[in-house]
Amino acid sequence: MKNIMPKLSLTVIIATLLFFFMSFFMAVFLGLIIPAPIIRIIINLGIIVSFVLALLSPKGKWKNATLTVVIIIGLLYLIGIELMGFLFRGNGF
Repeated sequence: MKNIMPKLSLTVIIATLLFFFMSFFMAVFLGLIIPAPIIRIIINLGIIVSFVLALLSPKGKWKNATLTVVIIIGLLYLIGIELMGFLFRGNGF
């Protein structure tokens, strides 16, 4: 089971990113809007689950790769989306 965890972690983070981009393109091109709290909950849960799976995986190249990817994506999401949204919430962001 521990050998599967890094790959599962990468799968979860890729699925989370695909959901984020899918919701963005659905809103832009199709006019279908998923409520923002649902998007935030799914993305945050995806990042947290992927991080936990990466931490529980055995030492090696896969663990280092998944931890690096999850931390970079988590920080980019936190700074780029959540922090900027909090700062500019009153300006229609």
